[in-house]
Amino acid sequence: MDGAIAGEVLTTITGMAGATKAVAEVIKTLKAKVKGNAEAERALSDAFEQVLTLRTGMLDLQEKVLSLQQELASLQSENIKLREDISREKKRTAESQEFQRKKIGHAIVMIRQGEPDIPYCPTCLERNGHAIPLQRIDHGEHSHMCWTCRTVFSLGRF
Repeated sequence: MDGAIAGEVLTTITGMAGATKAVAEVIKTLKAKVKGNAEAERALSDAFEQVLTLRTGMLDLQEKVLSLQQELASLQSENIKLREDISREKKRTAESQEFQRKKIGHAIVMIRQGEPDIPYCPTCLERNGHAIPLQRIDHGEHSHMCWTCRTVFSLGRF
């Protein structure tokens, strides 16, 4: 049920509830006119009870439709969020397929296809899909560091 249909259902139910109210008023008027005719009074009382039952049922339906509208809005919001999550995951997967693991020195780093001389941080790429090139730092063993997650890699003479 989309929002437009739910709105149409609510409008219909509201109209029907108004119609039952009008019928109830007509029954009250007729009941006053047939005063003294027990059979007619009983028939009108039964009709009046049926109209009240219908009206109560329509009010219950209105509440249920309103509840469904709220649930629909919540599900639509969740659907949008999930679609965004899927889109981000697809992008991350596509980007990660551009990279290959490679052991260099004493570390395993990520190398992008077409850029064999630039090592990337495997931690950042796997955790959040960010391709962070490692920066060389001077610590004697040709170390490189990821300035995002602060991981140090000993790559030897890379």
